[in-house]
Amino acid sequence: MTELLTAPEAARLLGVNATTIKRWVDQGRLPCAVTPGGHRRFERREIERFFQAHGGGPQDMVSRLLERLLTGGDVHSLQSLMLDVRSKLGAWWRVADVLGATMAELGRQWERGNCTIFQEHEATQLFQQALWGCIAALPSPPDGPLCLLSAVEGDNHTLGLSLANICLREANWRSRWFGSPMPTSVLAEAVEHY
Repeated sequence: MTELLTAPEAARLLGVNATTIKRWVDQGRLPCAVTPGGHRRFERREIERFFQAHGGGPQDMVSRLLERLLTGGDVHSLQSLMLDVRSKLGAWWRVADVLGATMAELGRQWERGNCTIFQEHEATQLFQQALWGCIAALPSPPDGPLCLLSAVEGDNHTLGLSLANICLREANWRSRWFGSPMPTSVLAEAVEHY
């Protein structure tokens, strides 16, 4: 089934105002259907295609996020940008791909010597704080399925867990965050407990 959007919904996904949408339609750049009442309706896939074709694809999003991370943006402006990407892509699981690519690019920038270890660590902490703000804004349903999130022994990386956490929350899962590496025996005890 084709998902149809109103002009304000299409404008929000493209990051423009409704007047710009009207101009693009009048110029023949953006296809739309017109209802019997004279209202414009846009197919979501056409809006996404237009977005990709006009520099709004995932790589553009990665660049914008990386720039915000490396220019010392504050946590609120980064969180706002993450929410903007969520608005454009329509689901946190799609955003997780962009956020993962952003952090991979941050690692490549460090490897190439384009940022220092200090900048990389500072950017990573800023990223985690902004992501946690987005996660905290999503309700955790009291009786949804439960997922325990923990790094395993020998692995100190929790970014993937954070991305999984936000995707699970949006899908109405509950999560218990253990984060830092836990011994396998303690994880088994937690699984038994929950």
